Amino acid sequence: MGTERVSTLNSTRIVAARTMCTVAGIDFLDGASDGGFRGDRLGEDEMGVRVGSSRLAARRALAAAVELGYFHITQKRKGASSRYVFRLPLVREVEDAALEHLELINLLGDKDALAAAIAADDAVPEAERMELAPATDVVRAARIMLSAGHPAWGYGKAPKGDASRPKVKGSLPGLDHRDFLVLLADAAGVDPTTLSMTERSVRASRRDLKLAGIGAEHPGTLEQQLASYASRSGSRARFDEAWAVRNDDRRARAQAVAEHQATKRTRRVYGPVQAKVVVDRICSSPMPAAAPGGGVGDGFGLWLAGAQTAMRHARSGSGDGRKGRTWVGDETPILVELTARATKAGYTAPEQLATAVCHVTEACRAVDFVLDQPMPTAVDGNPPAAFGAWLSGARTAVADVRGSWLGTDDSLAAELTVRAAEAGYGETGSKRVAQAVLLAPAA
Repeated sequence: MGTERVSTLNSTRIVAARTMCTVAGIDFLDGASDGGFRGDRLGEDEMGVRVGSSRLAARRALAAAVELGYFHITQKRKGASSRYVFRLPLVREVEDAALEHLELINLLGDKDALAAAIAADDAVPEAERMELAPATDVVRAARIMLSAGHPAWGYGKAPKGDASRPKVKGSLPGLDHRDFLVLLADAAGVDPTTLSMTERSVRASRRDLKLAGIGAEHPGTLEQQLASYASRSGSRARFDEAWAVRNDDRRARAQAVAEHQATKRTRRVYGPVQAKVVVDRICSSPMPAAAPGGGVGDGFGLWLAGAQTAMRHARSGSGDGRKGRTWVGDETPILVELTARATKAGYTAPEQLATAVCHVTEACRAVDFVLDQPMPTAVDGNPPAAFGAWLSGARTAVADVRGSWLGTDDSLAAELTVRAAEAGYGETGSKRVAQAVLLAPAA
């Protein structure tokens, strides 16, 4: 909370940058104490919702934080949104400012000590706490910092035209993060005017905080004060609505991306030229030459099993299919191409060989439906992180299949075991995967 490098940023953008840094910093400390940090790469849309600003305003605030030395931008794909991470090591100006408040930083970084300090603070009788309220209080400053992401700060001001927007002088004010910084600066013993705020704006913030009933001189803990204000001002409802909209947008974008990828992955091919490409993949291992007399010889069974697996991949778009291309539609061109190759290899019944390669049992077709989303590839023989989500969808699909399935679960299990083995789950693991898929989904 000290002075930073000389910047051309105006006070509004500097305050917004400090807000972003504080909200993200609390998450950083919270995650670091649990052995990990869930928000190491900050996105503009999420941070905008968290602090109650538009995505464009969040982008400007994060850019200002980069200029001030708080964050830096990570590498990104062309056309993708920027992602931000904390700049480590800190620039000299930020590090010097941090050293001035080392006691506060150490308290925030120790969850147990912080919890004990807050419990001791709450144990002080309210009348005594309100009467004594020291000018500088490290525990109070820590509690204020922990509230950085509270809806009361980001959503205290109702949008223009909102019926809840105050119109009468002296009514409940609309708080924002400028008020938050003034409250924090006072608790930490820092002059708010050194934080790029004018004396007039500081006076206005203190007046608004008093009207809102927030501060050491008011009844209740800080958390109770903020909860009461959020309920009275409607900021909690606006916060929940903003997150709901953001989550709906993310789901819609994810669905649109999935549909686009599925469209790219599926190429409707019907002619002999495209069939030749597919058969090249099916016959990645050369078709063995016919035995004397035109029959099948040693090694044919192994080749046929591999060719049938490749054909399944061609139908589903799974496996190592080049660029995920999928065969959709009439398979006659594939049969014609396979028959031609079998004839060239000397087989007396080339049509039967082509049919054997393309043969798909009812269990295969049922499992193709179940595996609408390809089975995740094993990692060292074990299920990857995405396996749980895939398994839930596969179980639901199995329930749908059973409605029209005339065969037995044993045939489904056998086919699922083969697919799991192809995905690298090993002999025992493949059987377990098949059993897990065939379990009824939780009600």
